[in-house]
Amino acid sequence: MLGHDASWGHVKALQACSEAALPTKKVAYLASTLFLDSSSDLVILAVNTIQRDLKSDNFMVVCAALTAVCKLLSLDLISAVLDPIIELLKHPKELVRKKAVMALHRFEQLDPQHEGPLHNTDIYSHIKDCLCDKDVSVMAASLCAVQEVSARDPRHFKHLVPALTSILKQVAEHRMPKGYDYHKTAAPFIQIKLLRLLAVLGAGDKSASNNMYAMIGETLKRANTGHTIGNAIIFECVRTITSIYPNPALLHAAAETIGKFLKSSSHNLKYIGIDALARIVRINAKYAAEYQMAVIDCLEDPDETLKNKTLHLLHKMTKPNNVEVIVGKMMDYLRATSDDVQKLDAVKRIHELAERFAPDMQWFLDTLNQMFELGGAVVPDSMAHGVMRLIAEGAGQDDAEAMRQLHVQAVTAYLRVLAKPSLPDILLKVICWVLGEYGSEAREGTAAVMERLAAIPDSQSIGDDVRACLISALGKLGAQLGQATPLPDAASELLHCSATSHDIDLQQRALEALALLSGPLQTRQVALPVDAAVEEVEVDVQLSFLDGHVAAALQEGAAPYLSEAERASMGLVRQSAAGSGAEDHLHQLRFAAYDAPTAAAPPAALLASSSPNIAAASGIGIGSTSMAPGWGPAQFASSAPAPAPVHAPAPTLLTGPAGLLAPSTQAEAPSTASASGTPVHPSPRGDTAQDSTKRRLAASLFGDGPSSSPRTQPAARKPAAKQAAPSNRAAPDLMGLMDPAPAAVESNVPARPSDPFAMLEGLQVPSASTAPAPQPSQGLLGLEGIYGSTPAGPAASSVPPTAALGMQAPPSSSVLDLMGDLSIGNGSLQPQAASALNLQPLQQQQQQLFGGVPASGPRSAGMQPMMARGRADVEKAAPKKDPFADLF
Repeated sequence: MLGHDASWGHVKALQACSEAALPTKKVAYLASTLFLDSSSDLVILAVNTIQRDLKSDNFMVVCAALTAVCKLLSLDLISAVLDPIIELLKHPKELVRKKAVMALHRFEQLDPQHEGPLHNTDIYSHIKDCLCDKDVSVMAASLCAVQEVSARDPRHFKHLVPALTSILKQVAEHRMPKGYDYHKTAAPFIQIKLLRLLAVLGAGDKSASNNMYAMIGETLKRANTGHTIGNAIIFECVRTITSIYPNPALLHAAAETIGKFLKSSSHNLKYIGIDALARIVRINAKYAAEYQMAVIDCLEDPDETLKNKTLHLLHKMTKPNNVEVIVGKMMDYLRATSDDVQKLDAVKRIHELAERFAPDMQWFLDTLNQMFELGGAVVPDSMAHGVMRLIAEGAGQDDAEAMRQLHVQAVTAYLRVLAKPSLPDILLKVICWVLGEYGSEAREGTAAVMERLAAIPDSQSIGDDVRACLISALGKLGAQLGQATPLPDAASELLHCSATSHDIDLQQRALEALALLSGPLQTRQVALPVDAAVEEVEVDVQLSFLDGHVAAALQEGAAPYLSEAERASMGLVRQSAAGSGAEDHLHQLRFAAYDAPTAAAPPAALLASSSPNIAAASGIGIGSTSMAPGWGPAQFASSAPAPAPVHAPAPTLLTGPAGLLAPSTQAEAPSTASASGTPVHPSPRGDTAQDSTKRRLAASLFGDGPSSSPRTQPAARKPAAKQAAPSNRAAPDLMGLMDPAPAAVESNVPARPSDPFAMLEGLQVPSASTAPAPQPSQGLLGLEGIYGSTPAGPAASSVPPTAALGMQAPPSSSVLDLMGDLSIGNGSLQPQAASALNLQPLQQQQQQLFGGVPASGPRSAGMQPMMARGRADVEKAAPKKDPFADLF
């Protein structure tokens, strides 16, 4: 009730309808009818409860369910309760029968054509049976249904006229229970309902009306009690008398009865008296002559509603001999009222009476001009067009002289009106059209009329629409001037000023008028003829007047015209998607909706790192279109290597043993491979650059570099791409996560054995036999510089760290699992990681490269410390360093 959302309680209300307690059930049904309606989807939840309650032994429960049926059920749910409700029409309780009739009335409203659930049900017979029910409330409820159905189609209950008159007689004779009396009037509202129903059934039917004349007259006499409810029954009797087939005796009795209303001091009684008299006058106008003075008194009453109703009566009483008086009264009312609705009503009546009963043309023009002036903006444009047509066609005059006199009268009248200030726009449009068409008939001459028209913008407040009509009128009048007669200065100035207007319509009219007026006289007269407003214009849709020009153009080699269908059949235009043949322009707006967004696939690098066995089994590398294996050196074999395009730096994910994810934007350079399968990394500096790279890598791995400055955090260092080789240098796809290596020019560098440490970083170094010993070098690249900005996870390499070191990874563990077992800062491996690694290849490579003594094997707690290198005193003084600490 307060406008707050109570949707949270809708289901609770429906659930409470199933309660056994009667007060709770009634309140629940009431709440449900207030919360929901027939369009709600929750109503279906209450169908079972309603069906059960309709069969209840407690009639109060049945009545509550019937009330909910009228409020909640939709057309689709009628069939679920129709049969039980029809059975309830014979219920011993009159309240149940009444509500069952109301439910059938509701079903009739939902399915008026009986094309749905009521298709096979004779609902009219059930309603007719209830009309004869012994209980008055059931009969009154059925009257409502009969009245609504009869208003739509009275044929269904035409045969009930005798029964209805019999019921009306019983009601008027006080045979109803005393509880239905109101101010000693027997069931007045049932009488009013019966009278309205008889008016519908007897309209235009003489036989049906004959059966009700006597009872209506008796009811009219009995209702004359002087009380308000009696006056209501009298007015309803008058409405019924004027609706059925006319009966003179009843009309006379009704006219005498309403005389008391017109002479009453009550405005309400005067109003219904005027309304009743208007109904009687519509059938026979002679009854209004007796109450002329009463009608005039009502017309001069200060009550606006009563005055408007009286004008409505006068409109029905208008004849050729009293039209001037009645129209004058309407003009006074139009001048006095300020309500736009009342003004529009008065304007329509005045226009209708002036067209029907005008005594002469001069009175007609003066009346309409006054109506336009008083009505102003409320006057519709259709009335202005009707006046123009009437002036152009005449009021049935066939004589040319009579038509000319009509035009002269119109021009004279509108020139006189033009002298008044503050004219409405609708009247100015009519004036401009009439003077433009027939201004040459004025006694002052065409030039004088043009000067009067050109002065309108100075004397009146007009808009662009009125100015456009004014330009057209000046153009028509200018075409009627002689060749030697120039345009008046005011008219010429107005045309030239309008030619530069911002309004397109006004500018076009002015330019066309100036172009025509500057041409030959014959062209003006043909383009703007005199008095040609009603002439039929013949339109040549084939444009046959252009045949000569087309033939000449074709002879000169012009391309023939092809219709749209011909162009479509020749494939010169694109057919639309609907196949209608319409041309689909390339630059037209597209109104089709965008494709629905698709969910982004999870990062392939994470999938590869989390399921290496699946990737290895399928042989599919992320970012690669080939089926090469994702692990081991065999991936570098390529039958047709080609240079890969350099892509823009893109963020990648760095994965480490601590679960760290860091973005990296280092650019990946294209890589090359030899035809034999051995990776070849060309460099602008040849072997010297490779040796230097190998030395930097060895110094970074084993901490033998010359730099003694403290290391910075990887995030604070510059990207390794700016410190490494030039941008054309490629990093091989060690883990199968990059695009396949494109073809490259075969390098002349001979193949050398691969260093597993260089393979770990994607670098090719010479073997130990040919490589010089590592020397300290300035600017050596530390391990944190390499791994701080280069991905160390699957996004950067497809070879596991253990495979690059010559070790065998356990089949059920991933690279991240192995790396995650590394202990940070103690220089050793955890036992579970050490037991899973084959350290023999690592020891052999260490002995070949650095001449150290290989360790005897892994200890129970981890690997043996690496052999001392370089200066022993410095190595001994320096703190022990974990070779994998820089990696993480």
